[in-house]
Amino acid sequence: MSDLGKDVASEEGSNGSRETIWYTIGELVEMVECPGCGISMVSFKNRFAHIKKCFSIKRRGPLYRIHGYAECKCGFLIADTEKARKLHCCSVNKQSAFNVNK
Repeated sequence: MSDLGKDVASEEGSNGSRETIWYTIGELVEMVECPGCGISMVSFKNRFAHIKKCFSIKRRGPLYRIHGYAECKCGFLIADTEKARKLHCCSVNKQSAFNVNK
């Protein structure tokens, strides 16, 4: 696994700073092993679905993020588009977690 294409940043949190590692969709789909959990992704039919689910799970260590996706209050990774924000119904407060003004 090569670290050449990823962006690394530091995020301040309540437990000190955590490293944030950013990936693009193309980099993630081509990987043989999931960077979040280490499982081999060779047998997955939809690798990107696994990555979105895996990156949404809170773990110790670095935060893994995808360019073009934002994390909702409920923890799911949602595409950073107007349509995705309107369609997402947050399980935390039973309404859209994003501020969508018409």
